[in-house]
Amino acid sequence: MNDLASYAYINARIRAMFSRLLTDAQVDQLIRTKDIQAMFRILKGVACGSHFDDDAGEKTPEEIERQLIRQDIVTHQKILNDLSLGSLSYNLVKLFLERYELHEIKTLLRAWNRGRGDGSRLLVKEAFIRHLDIDRAMAAVDIDAFCTVLADTLYAVPIRRGWEKYKRTNVYFYVESALDRDYFVRLWDCVDQFKGRDWDVASKILGIEVDIENIGALLRLRQHFDLPAHEAVNVMIPRGYRLKSGLMRQALMQKGAEAMARSLAVKPYEDIARVFSSSGEHAGLQLLESGLYRILYRELMNTMSGYPFTIGTVLSFLILKRIETANIITIVYGKQQGLSTEQIRGELLC
Repeated sequence: MNDLASYAYINARIRAMFSRLLTDAQVDQLIRTKDIQAMFRILKGVACGSHFDDDAGEKTPEEIERQLIRQDIVTHQKILNDLSLGSLSYNLVKLFLERYELHEIKTLLRAWNRGRGDGSRLLVKEAFIRHLDIDRAMAAVDIDAFCTVLADTLYAVPIRRGWEKYKRTNVYFYVESALDRDYFVRLWDCVDQFKGRDWDVASKILGIEVDIENIGALLRLRQHFDLPAHEAVNVMIPRGYRLKSGLMRQALMQKGAEAMARSLAVKPYEDIARVFSSSGEHAGLQLLESGLYRILYRELMNTMSGYPFTIGTVLSFLILKRIETANIITIVYGKQQGLSTEQIRGELLC
């Protein structure tokens, strides 16, 4: 799909879907509703809520979350149907869809590791691109048996790799890090097959996403584990846009969140150090991640308003849709927990 005619067709479809994403005013309206029921009365009138039944406001936040994720999966599948089977664009969108499968694999593995026999009820089964015997996986007696169930997927090898470190260190982070690194390597392999404008825009978007993933990992490492800086860098995803391994190592060696933020404040992330001026470390680290999402959001919106005939239009829309879904889920859980409007607003990705 490298000719202008093909891009013109998919671009028109993407623009139509993009126009139906929630506006900032609509998000603010959702935040200000008094409860989940009132929130869904508003959502029923917009695209992302039109597929919900009338009793959606009576569902649990977990049920609502799974339904929203299913709708994201349907959106990816619709776009795949408009792309040439086996084309670079098709393969890349399929990898974006695979991200939902990866999330469910992590949920399944986490439930199995914690001995949660009811873990399968937490899954969005529509996310699985490949057939998987979930009941057999949940009944596995050890990690070898679990990975045997996943033998025909792409996940058994990175799970085994991460599990070895987990058993030596009791740091479960290694398992999910191995899965993330494997996934992003495959994403980069696909992006690197593009040329010209396509590669320029796709690699920048993906690079910023890698920076955000690595910042998220850094937050977890600082808050929950005590890994040496050199060891922590080894589990970071490679090829970030600006936050390279040397910079991440330097940040991990800093004492205190403010010093860490200053070490990461490189272009285009110059403003992230300012978020610590009036906040504690935990709040500051959350603001740091939100700041990176705002930068990604601006890049995505610039791509949507720029030269239309690149893969960037497709990727930008899919990430914006994912952000919208994550924000709605955050608002739903915030309502359930009785958070204030300002507290909920502070938890949104951007």
